Amino acid sequence: IQEHGAQFGIDTQRLGIWTASGGPLYALYTALRERPACLRCLVSYYGMMDLQHLLTNEDTPDTIAMITEYSPVTHLREHPESIPPILITRAGLDNPKLNTGLDSFVQTAIAQNITLDFMNHPQGQHGFDILDDTPRTHEIIRYTLEFLKSHLLAP
Repeated sequence: IQEHGAQFGIDTQRLGIWTASGGPLYALYTALRERPACLRCLVSYYGMMDLQHLLTNEDTPDTIAMITEYSPVTHLREHPESIPPILITRAGLDNPKLNTGLDSFVQTAIAQNITLDFMNHPQGQHGFDILDDTPRTHEIIRYTLEFLKSHLLAP
């Protein structure tokens, strides 16, 4: 994007990340760890935000280190003041283990006083934005677009 953004009309100094499901493990890893100045906001729909609750007593130290490193929640504690605004959406009918990690992320972000918007879809399933044609889904998508516009168009 940095190299070719101009040819597509992208302002490379005003970028946002919108990710979902397993995507936060990869997309937010660099964003929260490196915090590029061009990154203005983050959006995650029903995402895997913390894997640490999946650890078992049988996990090796290497496995524990990898799970900790790649859990987006880990990076909220390091310089929280430099983290861009985040919008998290949660699907109430999603896998309880996924929601446990997501809830942990939200609680940690609040404890670190990070700018966080949160929307819960109590009757939403994993993938509600494409599977559940309901008023709540529409409300969440509209809010997401406004969130992105407000942070990407702001000076």
